[in-house]
Amino acid sequence: MKKAAYVTALLALCGYVTLSLSRFPNWIGRSEPNTAALFSPPWLNFDATYTDGSVLEFRIGMSRSELSSALVTHYQDNSLLISGCGANLKRVAPDISLQSPEAKAILSTSDVLCVNSRKLTVMLHLRDDALLKVRVVVTNTEM
Repeated sequence: MKKAAYVTALLALCGYVTLSLSRFPNWIGRSEPNTAALFSPPWLNFDATYTDGSVLEFRIGMSRSELSSALVTHYQDNSLLISGCGANLKRVAPDISLQSPEAKAILSTSDVLCVNSRKLTVMLHLRDDALLKVRVVVTNTEM
């Protein structure tokens, strides 16, 4: 009986490692980044950049106005909008709303936007008023 339990545990571990090393985390990260993070040992953090297709509520190539609508619809109540992410931090809007002057200015002029919502950070890169790439980061463990 013990041998069967060891074999089962070993097979489960092999399956987990195989999934972790495959494209599965990036594929599922397009729609469920928190789940993708579970397949990113050892820290269970996830980081992927997408340059085509759909990612979360966004579509590569969508216009700035479509992007603004998606941000307001899906992130208005629980997120922070940041212009120029990280070291290039320029402006912060505590409320993603088309009525907020800060958010309106950020949404209409910034070529790099960050949306922070708890453990999830979404970096949106625009060029010529169209979405060029999306970086999705889930931070479960700070290093």
